[in-house]
Amino acid sequence: DLTLAGARLSDAEDHWLYIGGVLQPGVTPARAHDFLLGVVQGLNSQHPSNAAVKDISLYQRATYVDLRADMLMLIVPLFLLFGLVLLIACADLANLLLARAAARQREMAIRLAMGASRRRLLRQLLTESLALSLVGTGAGYLLAQAATDAIHTYLFSMYMKLGYSVQPLTMDWRVFAYTAAVGIAAGLAFGLAPALEATSLDLARGIKQEGAAVSVKARPRRITDLLVTSQVAASLILMVLAGLLIRNAQHVARLNPGYDLDALVDVRFDGPKAKLMERLKSDPRVLAVSEVWRTPLYGNLNQLPALVNGKSESLGYSYVDERYFATMEIPLLRGRNFSRGEMTADTRVVVVSQATARRLWGNGEALGRVLQVGAPRPGDRFVQGAFQVIGVAGDVVSGGFYLGKDPSALYFPAVSGAARNNGFIARVQRP
Repeated sequence: DLTLAGARLSDAEDHWLYIGGVLQPGVTPARAHDFLLGVVQGLNSQHPSNAAVKDISLYQRATYVDLRADMLMLIVPLFLLFGLVLLIACADLANLLLARAAARQREMAIRLAMGASRRRLLRQLLTESLALSLVGTGAGYLLAQAATDAIHTYLFSMYMKLGYSVQPLTMDWRVFAYTAAVGIAAGLAFGLAPALEATSLDLARGIKQEGAAVSVKARPRRITDLLVTSQVAASLILMVLAGLLIRNAQHVARLNPGYDLDALVDVRFDGPKAKLMERLKSDPRVLAVSEVWRTPLYGNLNQLPALVNGKSESLGYSYVDERYFATMEIPLLRGRNFSRGEMTADTRVVVVSQATARRLWGNGEALGRVLQVGAPRPGDRFVQGAFQVIGVAGDVVSGGFYLGKDPSALYFPAVSGAARNNGFIARVQRP
C-alpha cells in the first residue's frame, strides 16, 4: 500500500523505501513512473521539507531477486550444478541408448534390407527418446511439486504453530515450461547420436548375428568414450563441490551466532503493530517478544561515524527495545539494560558489543565512556550527540554466517511504534 509510505517519511532514520508491484495490462513503465511521482508529490505536501522524498527511481525486474553481481555469484554456480546433474543424467541415458542400439543392429539391418528408409528409423528412435524425456519430465514435475510442498511446510511450520496462515506455494507454469523444454531438448539431443549409430551399419554384416558382434567391437567408440569422459569429469566436479558444501555446513553448524536460531521467529508486519504485539504476548507458546528495527542475518549493520578519544571510527548500529537482549538471550556482560523510560528519541545512552568495547578501549573499562556520534551520511537526520555507555553485550552474527560475528555494534533505544521498526522478534518454545 503506497499510503504506508507517509508514516515512514516522518522517520528520521528511514533512508529508503522499496515498493514492489506488477504492472497492469496496458500500463507502461513510463506511466507507472509518472503515477509514482504524483503519489510522492502528494506525500511531500503533507510533510515538512526536511522529511520529503528526494528522489524516486523505477527499476524493471523479471523476478523479486535483484540480479546484482553479488547475487549472480550465488545464482550462476547453482545453475551450473543443475547443468552438471543434467549432463550426468543425459550421459547415462545416452550410454544406455548406445547399448540398446548395439543390441538392435540386426533388427535395424533387417528393416533397412526390407525397404525401410533411414529417416523413418531415425524418426522412430527419436520418438522413443522423446517418450523417455516426457516420462522423465512428468516424474520430475511430480517430485518437484511434492518437494516444494514439503519444504514450504517445513520452513513455515513455526508460523503455522503460532496460528498464522501461510499462502500455499505453487509452481509457476513458465518455470515448468522452461524446465520441460530443457529436459525434452536434452533427451532428443542425447538420443540423436545413438539413433545415428544404430542406423549406420553394414547390411550384409549386420544381418548376421555373429558379424554384428564383430562389427560393434571393431567400430570406433568415440561417442561412448566422450560420454564416459564427460560423465566422469562432471561427477568429479560435483564431488568436489559437494565436499566444499559439506565442509561449509559443518563450519556453520559449529559457529555460535550468539543466539538460539531454533527458538526465534522473525515476524514482519507493515501495518499497526500494537495489536500484533499484544497478540504475541498473549500467546502461551511465545516466551518473549521484542520490537526491532532490524533482525540478525538480514545483512551487515548500517554504519555511522563516531569520535572516540579524538579518533574517528565507523561503527555498526541498530535500534532495540528494552526486551531485545532477554528475547534474543544475548548476555549483558557488564553494566545494565535499557529501562522502559529510556525508550525515547532524546535518551543519550547506548549499549555496545564486547568487540566494540575491545576495539575502542582495549582492556579498559567501557562503562561510563562517552561516544560522540555523527550522522551515517551527509544530510541524514540521525540523532547526533554524545551517548554514554551503560552496558556491554555479547557479540552476535548480524550478517551472513560466513562473515562471523560483528566487528562492532552499537545498540540505541528504539522508540516503540516507530515507523522504522520493521517487525518483531519472538522467542518461542522449542519444538
